[in-house]
Amino acid sequence: KNEYSDDEENQLLAKCDFLLKWDGKIKYVETDVCHLTINLSNKCNLNCTYCYREKNNKFEMNEEVVKEILTYAKSIYMPNAKEIVSSMNLTSEPLLELDKLKRIKAFYKDFEDKNTFLTMWFMSNGTILTDESIQIIKDLKISPFWISLDGPDIVHNKHRKYYDNRNSYE
Repeated sequence: KNEYSDDEENQLLAKCDFLLKWDGKIKYVETDVCHLTINLSNKCNLNCTYCYREKNNKFEMNEEVVKEILTYAKSIYMPNAKEIVSSMNLTSEPLLELDKLKRIKAFYKDFEDKNTFLTMWFMSNGTILTDESIQIIKDLKISPFWISLDGPDIVHNKHRKYYDNRNSYE
């Protein structure tokens, strides 16, 4: 029994045909969105087994460097970008940097004009999420905001523990 409509089946067949003809080369596609990943620090309150960040590295980026990155992205790297999307702290816990994120978001308006706007998003382990931090995330219009989980508690707690070896799921 066919579970697809004729239209859905035709779309699937077209995708399969495209893949069969694909030569394996990645082609450059022009876009008007510039994506940046900016790691403000290596700070994290968890000691995940699979984390690739250097946990002893106490690196911290100041706001001036973030301004330089945004200036470079807007004026040299992608001067025609209609949107600059910055993801923050993908290898650390951004909620440990809320004050810094507030200051950075405040100067985003310096980089926006009638042709370009900036957006910020980030992912958190959710362990220090509070009503106050939720309100700050809303006020800063951070979207999307994701909380990462590795699955049910038994799976999650196997690899995502605090530095004192406590489980982090709860």
